[in-house]
Amino acid sequence: WHCFYGPDIFYAHLFFWAISSAIILCFEDNGKGSFFSQLNTITVFLGGFLSFALVFRTNICYSRWWEGRCLWGSLIYAAINVVQQGSSWIDETDRFHRLACSTIGFAYACKAQLRGNSLHDDGDAPFLIENGILCQEELDAIVTQKGWQPYYFLDVMRAIINQECGTLKVAANILDVKVAHHMAMEDSINVLSKSIGGMIRVNATGLPQGYNSFQTVLCVVFFLVASARFTPDIGWWTPIGMGGIYHVVRMILVIGNDMEDPFGTDDVIDLPAELFCEKIHVQIKAVYDRKIILSYDLGKGPGSVSGVYNNDDYSA
Repeated sequence: WHCFYGPDIFYAHLFFWAISSAIILCFEDNGKGSFFSQLNTITVFLGGFLSFALVFRTNICYSRWWEGRCLWGSLIYAAINVVQQGSSWIDETDRFHRLACSTIGFAYACKAQLRGNSLHDDGDAPFLIENGILCQEELDAIVTQKGWQPYYFLDVMRAIINQECGTLKVAANILDVKVAHHMAMEDSINVLSKSIGGMIRVNATGLPQGYNSFQTVLCVVFFLVASARFTPDIGWWTPIGMGGIYHVVRMILVIGNDMEDPFGTDDVIDLPAELFCEKIHVQIKAVYDRKIILSYDLGKGPGSVSGVYNNDDYSA
């Protein structure tokens, strides 16, 4: 709804009324036959150029929104994947629990980072502490450190898999397998790192200021010329018609501005980061429950499951 209100709307309508009033009051017959009625070519050219500029700008803004969506998708995939890998390859329960919690914390830290907040200020800290994902001591340590908070959790994940590999004092062939597992989990962590790094880049680099200034100047020139051109023909209806056109152009510009930063809190346009974090939390908890709570080994299955197919079920 913020497309339809703002102080600039008042000034725009005042601008249209001022131009039409000046022409109607200063020229006979609303300025028909004057210079203003000969501005057809210029008006058409400026209108076409403005339409092209609006489409070009909107496409750029949408591409940023789409890139943010794809990067969040990569983050969701890698977050669940690294915990699934840990479920299969990390033997110590406490260490696996630490990996699951740090991955969930990473997702919420990414949401806070992209909105310019810390975990403490974004409103998720009580939820994370209440659910045992973080303790108050660790939250305080995360908030006081100067780096980007999501990277703290990446360091935790790497420390976990390094400890898992470093404590091995077994045969060389088993160690090689563990190192391979380590590298596979490192690949997943790299995807997490690239995802948040890409989203920080999208969030920090908007459209060039010069391009926005050019768009503003182009709009002012077009509405000035168009108002002067239409006043001789439709008189006092010109401000109303130009006001309608202005609202359409402004709506396109505002939607583009919203898509330019897809990590905000607008439920209509911005990406649903809360939903993404919730889904990551739910899926990681499901992975954790399958490893810890189930009474049977996933590789072997329940004892009641037969290891032999019934050939009768596959008869022709």
